[in-house]
Amino acid sequence: MSKQYNVKVSLPDGSEQMNTFEAGKVLRLKATPQGKYQLIDAQTGMAPDVIKARRVGKDLHIDIVDSDEATLDLVIEDYYDMADGSSVVGQAENGLLYDYTPQLAGNGTEMTALSGEQAIAYVLGETTVASGAAVGVLGFNPLLAGLGAAGAAAAAGGGGGDGPDTTPPAAPSVDKTSNNYVNGELQSTTISGTAEANSVVLVRAPAPGSQIINSVTVDANGNYQIVITPALEEGAVYTVTARDAANNVSTPTEVTGDVVPPVAPVVTEVVNQFNSANQPTGTEVKGRIPEEGREPGMTVYVYGPNGPIASAAVNPDGTYTVLVQPAIPTGTTYEVFARDAFNNPSEQSVPVRGDTTPPESASASLNPVAIDDTGISALDGVTSNKKPTIVGQTEAGTKVEVTVGGKTYITSADANGNFRVNVDQDLSDGEQGIKIKVTDSHGNSSTFDGIGFVVDATAPSVPTDVVIEDNVGQKTGPIQDGDSTDDSVPVIKGKAAMGVEYVNVYNKGELIGTATVNKNNQEWSYEPSESLPSGEYQWQVSAVDLAGNESGKTSAVSFNVVSDAPDAPAISDVFDNVGAVTGNVAKDASTDDRQLEVRGTGLADSTVRVYANGVEVGSATVGKDGRWSVTTSQLPV
Repeated sequence: MSKQYNVKVSLPDGSEQMNTFEAGKVLRLKATPQGKYQLIDAQTGMAPDVIKARRVGKDLHIDIVDSDEATLDLVIEDYYDMADGSSVVGQAENGLLYDYTPQLAGNGTEMTALSGEQAIAYVLGETTVASGAAVGVLGFNPLLAGLGAAGAAAAAGGGGGDGPDTTPPAAPSVDKTSNNYVNGELQSTTISGTAEANSVVLVRAPAPGSQIINSVTVDANGNYQIVITPALEEGAVYTVTARDAANNVSTPTEVTGDVVPPVAPVVTEVVNQFNSANQPTGTEVKGRIPEEGREPGMTVYVYGPNGPIASAAVNPDGTYTVLVQPAIPTGTTYEVFARDAFNNPSEQSVPVRGDTTPPESASASLNPVAIDDTGISALDGVTSNKKPTIVGQTEAGTKVEVTVGGKTYITSADANGNFRVNVDQDLSDGEQGIKIKVTDSHGNSSTFDGIGFVVDATAPSVPTDVVIEDNVGQKTGPIQDGDSTDDSVPVIKGKAAMGVEYVNVYNKGELIGTATVNKNNQEWSYEPSESLPSGEYQWQVSAVDLAGNESGKTSAVSFNVVSDAPDAPAISDVFDNVGAVTGNVAKDASTDDRQLEVRGTGLADSTVRVYANGVEVGSATVGKDGRWSVTTSQLPV
């Protein structure tokens, strides 16, 4: 059922007429000279808070705004022929009568201000209608005496009881002032806060006019929200007051307009959030507001294709983090705006592009250089270096975590996607795996296996069964320490332990050659590629494994090479110094002396060796005079 209203018409002769109508059903009254029109809510007995009035020809049209229907309710016909001395008033809960004041500034109060069919909003004002006083409401000059005896009694004090309520409500709080934009254009300002429950909050324009711009009834919980159109002007000071049911008015609360856009935000990071299955669940947009443009109460918004989708308050230090859920899709561009405490948006936005695709590939291995991949090959993944360098390649600019030997090393891929880490702790001997985790700038990550390698820092054992052989001249076979040889390309050979790849051969500590180990029998052999010049030699060998570890050296074997052989020495005498017959033994003669004295000539300072049936039986150094003498060892019979 529609609300019902009464119109009490008071005439100059003191008579009254009471008329009733329902909201939305037009009541038409004939204007009377100096008629006084009191609007009454039939349910409360009080006046409506807000009405709208407009002039249509000679008629006055009134709409009761606080009714359920926003339609025409009352028409006073020929009102403009009889407006002098007429008035429209309303009674507040304190029993006093008040005028109606234009709700919006700049509309005037004179009747002539209503022109055409423009509807003007009016609210129950703050000034009581005193007996005999002229009141300018809707362009009228009402007199309280014209309301009759009942109206005069009400104005005198509300009809008895404990007396009127004269305590003003507390000043309203203004908790938020927010400008409203449509398609980027500023349209209005919304003011919200708290005030006395069921009171009326009024917003007045800046001085000197201070007209009421708009009003709203506070809800039962003490909250209010009021929209001001057009928006509050930059730097202008507006006042907000509360008026209670007894028409007591609070002290004002000031609000200053602000329509200046804030500085644009800076985006420093766009990173996704992930669940336990490494699936993106949201995107954090992080950044800061430049200090020179930072304001209290700023908020950063992320806009998707259809408008704002997430926001976050700016911290006191200017930083912010906005969580967008779900994550910004790959290839989609969102815009980031800053808004100040008045909801003014920054003039410029910052685009951010979504990326939920994890890195697709990565590789890593030992650095393929001799210092890191030691031994026979720099590509075989076997090293004696316990702190090698690992190199790899992946998506450019990503964060790379390389785990080797139980420790994770963090680095970044360069513009070409290359990365490297230096292992800084000794790795144990054996196989070593490489794990790679690659994380892009949006937090998307993937893990990969690198190419494993083997650390072998243990030296092999020293070669065994080492022998140097003379294979030239009358005397052949092993060359002993201190021997001389006429073989200018003697052969050194022996055996090596399992895992040895080759043997190094040294002369007097200097490497002169290598010999590859036969993997079938672990034997090796080395022969100089060129004839050795005459002189003294000291040969040693060591074993080298696949990782390049080298064993200790064998004991040195010293020998002389006589490659420029002197003329053969000559035997001049063979003396028998035993038995009945002594003296020089003729060629092919017999002797009973088993230790003969052999004399002859040869190259001074050379060594002469005497052989019997191919067996050495003595030696001597040729003197400076070219002569030598040898007493043989015990000769066989």
